[in-house]
Amino acid sequence: MKIIAVTFAVALVALICGCQTKFAPKSLAQKTITFSYDDFGPESLASQWLGPRDPAARIVIHHGQTENTLRRRHPEPGNRFITARRALYHTGRTLRQLPAGSAGRTRVRATFTALRAFDNDRRAAASAVPPFAGRGASRRMALIH
Repeated sequence: MKIIAVTFAVALVALICGCQTKFAPKSLAQKTITFSYDDFGPESLASQWLGPRDPAARIVIHHGQTENTLRRRHPEPGNRFITARRALYHTGRTLRQLPAGSAGRTRVRATFTALRAFDNDRRAAASAVPPFAGRGASRRMALIH
């Protein structure tokens, strides 16, 4: 009886996914988020890691794609490609250097919050493995022994 229920559930999921049009889930590595240069604070702080300010430039945050792939997906000239971990690090440093209550700090705080949510998807996926396989097994074994 249990085998029939499992088979029915698998068939139902396959049917639902098969009936979806344009069902193509993105892997975490393909996801990007785009910001403007001003979202990372004043030029005096942001230029140290983003380079000189360019009004047309967009800052594309990614999870480690190759530059060729990013240039194909974001062909606009002047785009800057930064990994999510690096952007989090530098945005956190900028937050500590800006005075409390300033408008610039509020904008950088909003950017930092969006970056944390973007990076948290990757962290949650890395942690969501079964306890008997992959990183989950070694992490849990380290806790046990």
